[in-house]
Amino acid sequence: MLISIGCQNGQVQLTTAAARDKFVESVSAIIDRYGLDGLDIDFEGHSLYLNPGDTNLANPTTPVIVNLISALKTLKSRYGAKFALTMAPETFFVQLGYQFYGPGPNGTADSRSASYLPVIHAMRDG
Repeated sequence: MLISIGCQNGQVQLTTAAARDKFVESVSAIIDRYGLDGLDIDFEGHSLYLNPGDTNLANPTTPVIVNLISALKTLKSRYGAKFALTMAPETFFVQLGYQFYGPGPNGTADSRSASYLPVIHAMRDG
């Protein structure tokens, strides 16, 4: 059984280290209390985005991306290899990466374009 966080009206933005830590603390408390087996990330809307100049998928610099990756790695480390981590990104947050990554080279694309890709990349072996 997994806990699913996000969805259409469940915007989550981990803009600071404090927000990241609170996210880990609260998700861990729920997992521990109910004996859950994993976490489903279903961030939509404006939860994830890429700042201008954040163009390296393997080394993102946008706080909401960096803090989410850190939080997910902390949770995976805490609960071990059997802890399931799934994601349900909207197509826009992934597929659009074929055309634009974040704001794009001229800054005119939507900053959410392909913003899930660095998270997926960082967690692929986790």
